[in-house]
Amino acid sequence: MSLTYILIDFENVQPTAVDMSLIRWSEYRVRIFHGPHQNKFDAEMVKALQPLGVQVEYVQCERKGKNALDFHVAFYLGRLVHECEAAAAPPGKRAAFFIVSKDSGFDTLLNHVRSLGYGAKRVEKVTEALAVSEERVSPNVTKPAAKSTTPTKKAATDKSAGSTKKVQAVKVTPGKKVAKTVAPSPQKTAKPDPWTRTLANLRDHPNNRPTTIEALERHLGTMLGSGTTEAVVKKVYERLVREGVVVPNGKKIEYRIPEGDR
Repeated sequence: MSLTYILIDFENVQPTAVDMSLIRWSEYRVRIFHGPHQNKFDAEMVKALQPLGVQVEYVQCERKGKNALDFHVAFYLGRLVHECEAAAAPPGKRAAFFIVSKDSGFDTLLNHVRSLGYGAKRVEKVTEALAVSEERVSPNVTKPAAKSTTPTKKAATDKSAGSTKKVQAVKVTPGKKVAKTVAPSPQKTAKPDPWTRTLANLRDHPNNRPTTIEALERHLGTMLGSGTTEAVVKKVYERLVREGVVVPNGKKIEYRIPEGDR
């Protein structure tokens, strides 16, 4: 999966710690743009972002002023697009960019970014960016209109330059139906069970492993997807402890991830 950048206009929108805790995959890059007067951040929000490590950066605008922070966001967006252009990723692997802000002034800039072949969208909540990133906002592409294949029973008349020409009609034999070719429906691949998915996630994302029991339980609920009950999350956590994959140490936890599937 290609990178997804979430640029937060913190003067305009202040996401909650709960929203920030949902950003867990290694493909995300978060940039928080804040003004010179915003030197303190909510402790719960910082804790929610801590597991992401270097995937999060704070960008401070040094001076106050109308639209000063907006220009910072626009400058960094342009620089990120330039870096992606230099990387020359294929169309299906290009990065996507989200600006979290209620300021519609960003929309024209994002339209231009889409015209370059990148996903780009302004949202008002972090959760909207996470939801759309699953579909990966694609550039504006106009699909050609489908051609009609319905057979014609009656002869059509073509009138041009004062002359009348008959166009040969397609004959349809009464009582006979043309068999339709039905493409076989793709078989759905069954998802691995919660235990296998959990081990694979913890093994593949060593830099994003939660450091506390509470954070791990939240991570399991998000990672296993919607519809996962608290009972399932608790059962997976208890098995992690029972099999020595997770070792509680007070409120903190340590990991001993097995090399192969168990």
